[in-house]
Amino acid sequence: MIRRAGVALLAWALLPLAAGAQDTLTNQSVVALVKAGVAESVIIARIQSGAATFDTDADALSALRAAGVPERIIQAMVVAPPPGVAGHGPLSGTPTPRR
Repeated sequence: MIRRAGVALLAWALLPLAAGAQDTLTNQSVVALVKAGVAESVIIARIQSGAATFDTDADALSALRAAGVPERIIQAMVVAPPPGVAGHGPLSGTPTPRR
């Protein structure tokens, strides 16, 4: 249990590196994190706590699924606020896609 928490903390600390040392997450950086084996819960926490610019149109969502991104991560991407909107909490309510 303690080891798992340590691994999660390490993954959280390394997320900016895995995302290409960018502060802003993108569809491509999320796919890279998933392929690197970063835990779903850690990726979702990063989406919820940082700046993100996601393409959530139908083709982009299909590409995310084809790349193996889990449904919960895609949902977090869809409900993430648009760039410039600071801070947001955990997933809640009905997803509101950005245009």
